[in-house]
Formats: sequence, C-alpha cells, structure tokens
Amino acid sequence: MSKTLRLLSLLLVLITVVGCFAACGGSSEKKNNNTNNNTNNNNNNNNNNGGSVDVEEGGIDFIVKGNVTDKIGKQDFGGKTIKFVVTGADFAEEEGSLQTRSIALMAKDDTSYEVNSAIIDRNKQVETELNVKIKLEYSVTMQALSEHLTPLLATQMHTYDVVAGYQYFDIGLTLGDNVGAFLNYESLDPEKNFIDMSAPYWDSYMYDTMMYKDCAFWITGDLSLSWVSGVTVSFVNKTLWDQYTSVISECTGGITDLYELVEKKMWTIDLISDISKKLWVDKNSNEIVDYDDIVGFISYKNTLNCIMTDVLAAGAGISYSTRNDDGVPEMSFDNRRTLGFATKLYTLYNNSNALLVDWDEEKYVVEMFAEGRVLFTPNYLHQAESSLREMTDTYLVLPPPLLFKGEDYTTCLGDNVSQYGIPSTTLKQGDLAATTATLEAMAFYSNQMVTPVYYDKMLKGRFTHVESGDKQASMISMIRKSTFSDFAMVWSNQLGNVTWFFRQECLNRRISEKIASQEGAWRSNLTKLLEDIESSLWVEP
Repeated sequence: MSKTLRLLSLLLVLITVVGCFAACGGSSEKKNNNTNNNTNNNNNNNNNNGGSVDVEEGGIDFIVKGNVTDKIGKQDFGGKTIKFVVTGADFAEEEGSLQTRSIALMAKDDTSYEVNSAIIDRNKQVETELNVKIKLEYSVTMQALSEHLTPLLATQMHTYDVVAGYQYFDIGLTLGDNVGAFLNYESLDPEKNFIDMSAPYWDSYMYDTMMYKDCAFWITGDLSLSWVSGVTVSFVNKTLWDQYTSVISECTGGITDLYELVEKKMWTIDLISDISKKLWVDKNSNEIVDYDDIVGFISYKNTLNCIMTDVLAAGAGISYSTRNDDGVPEMSFDNRRTLGFATKLYTLYNNSNALLVDWDEEKYVVEMFAEGRVLFTPNYLHQAESSLREMTDTYLVLPPPLLFKGEDYTTCLGDNVSQYGIPSTTLKQGDLAATTATLEAMAFYSNQMVTPVYYDKMLKGRFTHVESGDKQASMISMIRKSTFSDFAMVWSNQLGNVTWFFRQECLNRRISEKIASQEGAWRSNLTKLLEDIESSLWVEP
C-alpha cells in the first residue's frame, strides 16, 4: 500500500490552497536513517487508486473527483442510521473538537465557519448518495472511551456502528477481554466491505504500521481532521527572526534566510540551541529567564504533557522498534542515535537559556509564542488554528529540526489522531455493508470537500499571519511527505508509554542509564502485545 500516494495527495492540495502554483509530481523521497538501527517504512508505490489528477496551467490539483457511487456503485441502504461514538470531546477548540467535528458538529460549533459548512455538506452528500443517516450518537472525553465502551462490548449490545478512538489510549480496546469485539479489516467479507485502503484518502502507511500478522482493527485518513492537521512542525516567529538577524548570523555562518537553512539541511537541534543561547533578552534585568523576556526556545519541563519532545524526536528520526526479516516487531530504542538525540535534547533544555514552563503554571507555551516573545517552538500543525489565530507577528511553518546536518527531514503524526474501528455487533446486525460504504464515502468526500477547505482557511484565508508564498507552501509539502512511524510508536500505551520517555527525561543527563533500566520492561510488554494481537486471529466475531 502506498504511503507516498496518500501523502502526495494531501501535500499537493496544500500546495494549491496555500498559494504555491509550482508544479510537483513523482514519488516522495524515501527517508532512511538506518545508521543506528533506525528505519523508515515508506512505500514509494505511486499508483493513483480511487482518484484522478487534474493538471492545470501553473499547478497540479491532486484530489479525488466525481461521486463515490462511480467507484462503489449505486447503493441504497434504506435510510439506515450509522451511529458513531467519538473520543476527544474535551479538546476545546473554538469550533469544537477536531475529533467530533470529523463526524458531525456539536451545538456550540459555528456553522458559518467554512470548514464546518464543508462537513455539513459532506454528510449531506453521503446521506443522499447512499440513503443513510450519519449520527454522532455519543462523545466522550479523552481516556474515557474504554470505561464507556467495555460494558457494552462485554454484553454484545449493538450501540454503535463505528468507534472513533483516540489512537494513544484506545486502540488497545481490541485486545484482552475485548478480543473478538471488533472486526478485523483484513478478513471482512469482500461482498460487504466497500473500504479501499489503497485509495489516497486513507492512510495505508499507518494501517500497515499498526498491523501484525494480518490483524488490522483501525483505519484513519482524511475522514479525521486530527489526521489532517496532526503532523509535527516547527513554528518560527519570522518577525523576531528578522529583528535579531545579527545574533542569528553568528550561529548560521552568515545565512539569515530560514528557507535557505532548511533547504541546505542546516535546520538542526544544535542550531536552535546555539541561537537560543545567544538570543535571550533579559527585558526585566533580573538575570533570570522568565515570562517577561524574549527567548529563543520555549517548552514544558519534564512532564507527561511535554509533547514538544515528541516533535523533536520525530525530527531526529527516532524510532522505537524495527521489524525483523519475518516481519516481527522488535524494540530498537537503545542505540547510538537515540543516545545522541538525548544528549542534544539535554543541551537544548538545560544550556540554551530556554524558557521551560511548568504545566501547573497554566502558561500555555504556544500562546506565549503567539504573544511575540519566543522565536521557536515545536508543536502540531493544528495549533495554527487553535492557538495562533490572534498572533500579530508573521510566523513560518517549518519541519522539525534535524539531528545532524545533511540528513533528510522527518516528521510524525500526533498520538491523538482518530482511528476508526467497527464493533463485531455491526456484522451481526447486518449493517456491515452500510457501515463500510458510509466510511468509504465520508473519507472520499472529506478529501474532496473538507481537507482543501481546512487548509485554505487555516493557512491562507482565515489565519493570515502564516507567511504565504511558494517557499512556505513547499515547506509544508515537505513536512507532509516525510511522515514516518513504527509499530512501537503507534502501540506505545500498551508498551509502557515508551514514546513518552523523553517527555519525562529531557532534563536527565544520565539518560542512557534510564533507558537501560526500562528496556527489559519494554521488551516484555512488546512480547505480550504481540501475543495478544495474534490471539485475536483465532476468535470468531
């Protein structure tokens, strides 16, 4: 299945909506950081399944065209209601949770906002073409889905046709006591399964990454707004950058153009550390880095909420597992690359005049960046919508910084991406065909109707302080096509929170000892996880 196709469709939409009309094409460059047992599973198949390519003067628009019935045939499901349960309702965006908005709007959502209008139009299109009713039956807060759903799964009560789970906390719902409670996409009756995982609106790369021995319980893609906007990026205050070019020039060898630094593959953690150390402006003259100052870098401290370390680890190409020749995942976290990253992370957080914020101080780091007193912070792209809408300074969206000069850029998706599973009761109720057709149609039209509008309004029309132009568009395109993951990264919660390791250890100088002390538990947890997944192969739904 093609990761490149899936990401290329999205990156070319980005190029179009941000305003870049330089032609792009071909397969994405394969990222390979396997110097220290760190691998990337990019697939460079570039077939166009389920969509068409329109080449126009000045650019390429790569989204699916036409009606979904042209692909799956005309279907009439007699007005059947497809009921969703969605997690993530406590993510209080102004327009509502990205997770719940992916399916339907809530009462507080602004229907005049073009993205929300596009979701309404998408649902109407699907309901009309398939004669179904899409219903957001229930939404729960983060980490509450298991408690809500487990009793229903145990009694085999048919309450929902689709479960939209929070990737980090909820994909384990398919294992343990719930084995057999969810359908395996790999073994669905082809006569009742309309989902085409090779189509560009599904993330086939993530699907393959999560799978083990033909067990695949979850899918994601354009249907999830948290997938569309959940990629890791660097936010850089361009106004501050231009104001302090003399300081920056000392660290860059005279290069002051941010795009040039990225294009020459000089955008590294070391560079950010050097600039941050020199840039500190002690505005209140108290000789302490604090909230009144101008600083080069801001992050939370060593806390489970320090997602900035996730972004930096993604940019450094840190993977947590590899697959052996038999396709079995194996832990690979304890290697020279990981230890090298840990050293640079320690320097950035401890020796660069960084502003480190305690989570309980209620100082939100992205909002402080938006106030114009911070040069750089790593985060997720959706922060442009949720936290930077009032920013007056011009800022840029760049890839996460490299571990070493000259490498290829990498990024990853946040662990809050919605993953969609189908309870086995949906099959027993005879609703499988209607459910899979509805999911396929919603993903199809999300790619066509919602994704372009989301990027257009977030990065061009509604949020005007992102620098526009060909170079900014090419940066975002690069970010989208350099996404990678690995098995342990996706299943981290079942492995003892391995991807949260750097969140808690970013201030630890003796990190190699900490890794050594936890490696045995991670390996044992992986063995248990693989056994749990394999056991599900022998359970009939």
